[in-house]
Parts: sequence; structure tokens; C-alpha cells
Amino acid sequence: MQIAQIDFNALFGQQGFGKGKFTHGINQDLTIGEIINTLLPYLFIFSGLILLLMLIYGGIQLMLSSGDPQKIKSAQSKITDGLIGFVIIFVSYWLVLIVGNVLGIDAIKNIFQ
Repeated sequence: MQIAQIDFNALFGQQGFGKGKFTHGINQDLTIGEIINTLLPYLFIFSGLILLLMLIYGGIQLMLSSGDPQKIKSAQSKITDGLIGFVIIFVSYWLVLIVGNVLGIDAIKNIFQ
């Protein structure tokens, strides 16, 4: 069977994927901490884009509400939900970082280094 002959290490185990991230080959063991440390910086980019989209969507919905109180409330809710979600992500990151520094966990200290 042809699929059994595919070298998955050649497909997915490339070295040097972006600023030293994902430098392990596919056959090497990655801990959950290493995976989280690699993906966590991209969480802020993703959450910032989601916040921007929610603010734009809520703003457009607010402009198109035509004075309808229910539509205004819905638009304000979208804007508020986006801001609250971003604040939760931001605060949770700093809380984990502070706890890691207090407890002396080196893996947490090196998240953005």
C-alpha cells in the first residue's frame, strides 16, 4: 500500500519552524509544557484579532440598530463580551507568570524568551 511508505518525519518534522519554535523532529518527545510554551505567544495574536472582529461587528451592529433598544443592547453586549474575553486572557497569562515566578517554575518563566 502506498500510504504506508510516506515518510511522515520528512513531511511534518522539519527543523527551524519560525524563530526557534517547533525545532523538535516528529520522533522526539514533546512535553505538554513545551507545546503550551510554543503556542502561548500566538494566543495573544489570535485573541487580539478576535477582539478586533468583535469590536467591528458590534460597532457596525450599533450603527445599523436604527434606535431599536434591543439591537443596541445586543451590539453593546458583543463589544462588552469581546473586551471581557480579552481581559480574561490577558489577566490569566499574567497570573500564571506571577505564580510561576513565585514558585520558581523555570518552564513558565521562559514562555516569551
